[in-house]
Amino acid sequence: MVWTDTHYFVVWGTGEGDKAQVYCGSSRVRYTDKGIARHQNLRIRKTVGSELHIRDEYTMYPKSSDGGVVEDPLEIDMRHFSPGTCNIVEGVIYDSVTEETPEYILLSSCNGDKIQIYSDGRSLYKSSDGSETWSYRIETW
Repeated sequence: MVWTDTHYFVVWGTGEGDKAQVYCGSSRVRYTDKGIARHQNLRIRKTVGSELHIRDEYTMYPKSSDGGVVEDPLEIDMRHFSPGTCNIVEGVIYDSVTEETPEYILLSSCNGDKIQIYSDGRSLYKSSDGSETWSYRIETW
């Protein structure tokens, strides 16, 4: 997983054969004290027992007047954050703060998943299926 000030990128996979799970995605993001809002422009996902699903959406990249491409900023509505829930409104995913401690912030994400972001640079993605994936924040190279 890679989180920047404005984007989120993830490539994740586990299992083999019928138990294979794959998730790749790219989103614009906005951080607030109520949670993280993200709008996916690319999502490739396969879970156990499902077919591969690919979603792509690039309307946030209109052509500029000089023929290049620009990126529209992510517009959000703070009313859609609600502790303990994940709301999806007009393609924007609102992962809401559920719990705050001195050690971590716990976000509620979609499908019952949780994201636990630790103050020491670690984060733990807790899938509703019981699996967990750790990642680490790198602030400098």
